[in-house]
Amino acid sequence: SSKSIPTTPSELIANPFESIENDTQQDELQPVLNEIAEEKRKTIEKEFVQTGSVKLNIFSIYIRSCKLFMVGLIMIFFGLTICASLRTNIWLSKWTDTVKSKTLTNNTSSRSNQIYYMNIYSILGLIQGNKKKDIFNDLVTFVKVHLGFLGFTMQLMQKFASYIAGRKLHWMILIGILHAPSSFFDTTPIGRIINRFSKDIDVVDSTLPNAFSQSLTILITVIVTLIILIYGSLETIQGLTSIRAYQAQQRFIDLSDKFMDRNQSYHLASSVSNRWLGLRLEMIANLLTLFTAITAVFMRDSLTAGTVGLMITFALQITHSLNMLVRVSSDVETNIVSVERIDEYAKLKPEASWDIQSKKPPPYWPIKGNINITNLSTRYRENLQLILKDLSIDIQSGEKIGIIGRTGSGKSSLCLSLFRIIEPTNGTIFIDNVDIRLIGLPDLRSKITIIPQDAIIFAGTIRFNIDPFSNYSDTEVWNVLELVHLKERIYMMENGLSYLLAEEGQNMSAGEKQLLCLARALLRKSKIFIFDEATAAIDMETDRLIQQTIRSRFHDATVLTIAHRLHTILDSTKILVLSNGSLQEYDEPKRLAADPNSAFAKFLSDANIHLSDIMSINSS
Repeated sequence: SSKSIPTTPSELIANPFESIENDTQQDELQPVLNEIAEEKRKTIEKEFVQTGSVKLNIFSIYIRSCKLFMVGLIMIFFGLTICASLRTNIWLSKWTDTVKSKTLTNNTSSRSNQIYYMNIYSILGLIQGNKKKDIFNDLVTFVKVHLGFLGFTMQLMQKFASYIAGRKLHWMILIGILHAPSSFFDTTPIGRIINRFSKDIDVVDSTLPNAFSQSLTILITVIVTLIILIYGSLETIQGLTSIRAYQAQQRFIDLSDKFMDRNQSYHLASSVSNRWLGLRLEMIANLLTLFTAITAVFMRDSLTAGTVGLMITFALQITHSLNMLVRVSSDVETNIVSVERIDEYAKLKPEASWDIQSKKPPPYWPIKGNINITNLSTRYRENLQLILKDLSIDIQSGEKIGIIGRTGSGKSSLCLSLFRIIEPTNGTIFIDNVDIRLIGLPDLRSKITIIPQDAIIFAGTIRFNIDPFSNYSDTEVWNVLELVHLKERIYMMENGLSYLLAEEGQNMSAGEKQLLCLARALLRKSKIFIFDEATAAIDMETDRLIQQTIRSRFHDATVLTIAHRLHTILDSTKILVLSNGSLQEYDEPKRLAADPNSAFAKFLSDANIHLSDIMSINSS
């Protein structure tokens, strides 16, 4: 007797050919199986796929699952971390600018300043932490690498929030499945349901938090970067007036386009090279994989299945590894150039000896301020022509020397020689019988005060600009402000001495900035002062106040004034006239003015100044 053909789906699925004894019965059963499969395909509902961008409510669901309180804390710590990173860079910039500006500090002060800035920079780096995504795999590695407080706290809260969200979303889908009607299971394949519990939950637990972290980090970084760029562009905006005044708009546009094209050409070459290399490395890796597979086939008797699988697995991974090896090696080689460039500057030929303990001058040197220059010749660099040629002058204590000459005559070069910014080729300079070549640079430069033509003002309080090292009391600061006629002006300002000045003193006039520099010089009480055309860019009234202060408060100091306006040096003790780096005239102003053949008399004539003017100034 023949067996009956199974007709229920469960029987067919369990063993559809269990009762078939021959090919004839199989042929009779095939149409029935096809009909059942077709009915099953009709009952299975096609998976619905959303198109277009993800709706905002989906983001809202995930954020609410993370708890709004946790999300708020994460956002705050993200901002603090980025700000710490920004502050680190700003501090490094400030450190660099400060080091550049400390040309007159002694060695001990410079070293202490560097230690101070280094400590703050280290603390900021520690607070900032590290945020590389490829070390998020386990909490132990994370704790070891992320020593930064903010970085560690932020990532810890992020992991905790993603854990809460994963649990809540898993609970939500579990409740949804358990409460679903039986028809759902008839129309939904079991693999689709399992995929939601496995892959999608894994994405929520692992991938999505990192994606959010990177997106948020980049977003905040972009915002902060834009702020920095906008702030930094203010300097460019300030230069728009000059650019438009000289009608140089097109020149700057062309220059910008040129730099942009050059940058993009390098970037294109780098990208094309990487693609070229990647293609060939993948070909090599694929050939290696093929060779491994062929070897496994021929050696199948001596290799176990596990060994073959291991070989194939690592052979498949070699593509990515080779690519990354070459790219990382290239990055290392590219970036190591920075070390080479740093080393190049670290080994630059230094200035003269910084600290010479055996030749240290007395603490109160110079006491008088005598300057003796003998046969001084100097040049800016080797193989360049001399800018001072066999110059010899004697300047006694308390003398006021006016230095004049045409452009390029050597006036500023003489001042640079006194500071040893340029070293003598021949000759000597003695200050109070001390050869300045034999002492350390800080010992020399800290004893001479210069007031340059361009007033140097730092961003900070008025007090900081006058007394940056807080060596003097407020009373002494107010006294020097009174001497330069700024006391009432600053007293009326909000916060007085604590009033904040903008970078380069943009919230003060040119005259006020120059008077502030004069107050700084008065506070130091040096025995030698140099005015390098200090009144060239200020109004006549401010010039008059400065000259009045110089006459009344620098009577016991040696003052060298490089003149832009001749009337500022008419009351000088002597006039030094330079021409092409050589001494042309050196005598009292009234004697030189009385000689019609003197160069000084020619200067006076060009400026419409007469001998009677000199006599009246001296008498007053």
